[in-house]
Amino acid sequence: MPKITAISPINHSGKQYAAGDVFEVNDSEADYLVGLGAAKVDDADKAPAKAVAKPKAEPKTATD
Repeated sequence: MPKITAISPINHSGKQYAAGDVFEVNDSEADYLVGLGAAKVDDADKAPAKAVAKPKAEPKTATD
């Protein structure tokens, strides 16, 4: 179950959460609340993977 941080006040399962509160929800609830813009996901498993930078090639030099 991912942890989310409330961006705005959320009433979830009968409990009121203020902006900045962190709580656990199931995957579909997390997707819904994030989609609404009411919360952001804190769990590393749910965070989008960051692109890995490719190593830069060594510059070619002219040889005689």
